[in-house]
Amino acid sequence: MSKQQSFKWPALPTDGFISGRAATMDDLKAGRGVFLTGGKPLEIDVPQYAYHVDQESKQRTPGIVVQAETSTDGKLSLVGMRKIGEPGEVVGVLDEFTLLGTKPPQD
Repeated sequence: MSKQQSFKWPALPTDGFISGRAATMDDLKAGRGVFLTGGKPLEIDVPQYAYHVDQESKQRTPGIVVQAETSTDGKLSLVGMRKIGEPGEVVGVLDEFTLLGTKPPQD
């Protein structure tokens, strides 16, 4: 996001995310989820504010976590985030995200 001065975190959504369970195909079709693993939910707050940090460029993309699960083999912790300020979603491993909690960040 190029205009950080004018950036404002929106309120967290009250629906359109998956919390406490794994996503289903119906969730993806309805726009609630962004990936399928068949795994188990991660024990983190969903939804919550976050940055996805690109591992090469170190660029931070702000967004709202809408899904967090382990892979079916339990080896990967995956997060799905909707971008703020631009269309699209990001899916990555938990280590690629800076989780900011459920209160709007003051940065």
